[in-house]
Amino acid sequence: MLYYLKMLIISLISGIFTALPVSFGAHYAYLSSVLPVTNDKDLLGFYYAVIAVAFSVVVFGYLRRIYRKALIYSVFTKKGSDPASKQSYRRILLNILISLIPAALMFIPIKDVGLVMDIFTNLLQSNYLLVTASCCVGSGLFLLIAVWYTRQHYAAPVRSSKPLSVLRFAIYQTLAYLLPGVSHVALGSTGLMLSDVEPKVIVREMLVYLAPSMFVVNAARIVRYIIGGVVLSPVMIAVAFAGAALGSLLMIHLISKFNLRKHFVFFAVYAVVFGLFIAVSAFVF
Repeated sequence: MLYYLKMLIISLISGIFTALPVSFGAHYAYLSSVLPVTNDKDLLGFYYAVIAVAFSVVVFGYLRRIYRKALIYSVFTKKGSDPASKQSYRRILLNILISLIPAALMFIPIKDVGLVMDIFTNLLQSNYLLVTASCCVGSGLFLLIAVWYTRQHYAAPVRSSKPLSVLRFAIYQTLAYLLPGVSHVALGSTGLMLSDVEPKVIVREMLVYLAPSMFVVNAARIVRYIIGGVVLSPVMIAVAFAGAALGSLLMIHLISKFNLRKHFVFFAVYAVVFGLFIAVSAFVF
């Protein structure tokens, strides 16, 4: 029972931070070291993947209208449709395909490692906490610099991301798939801020183009672990998924109600402080 409670706490907190510009991978790695549910490297990677998939599923449900129209309406609807609307959703579909570039890169094989995606999960172990801490601090500093830059180079905002903006978003995302501690949201939001996406829609744009690639990579991880014969607990999987889904849903609903961009400085400072805290904890314990 205690293991289930630990997993619920880990997945709930990780789910909350998945939608925020602070690395949920850093929270997962740290919490897994202080509330250990397993010492198995593969299980650590598996439950991380479950949490990420739960977040993606929540985003798909929350933004289902956008995905449905981009994937179905823009392609198959012909008669009686608004040309401007179809064009808009076709651009979203193109952007989604561009956003999958980091996911495609994760399937590149590496000698003696497996696939590129395995670099990340290998670093989730507690003996790599200093790496996670350094990346968390770096992610926070990167967000601070981006906020400063955009204040110095402000242009007229747009309400919908251009393909070139999403390409920048995808390039920035790649690092977050390699190193725990690097925030998907911080890097993704930074890419959109530099493209002058309107603050009121930056959360929507970021989530639309983050969830598909995160789902593909982590669903693939889950399948690979299952095929590899990792011994799994259905109850633990359910707890991890439910906790992450609840945390993600609560936070996505909350940040959709206010201008997240106004709070980037707070989250950047939080990331730096949390990274330093992880580093100190790694030395002390």
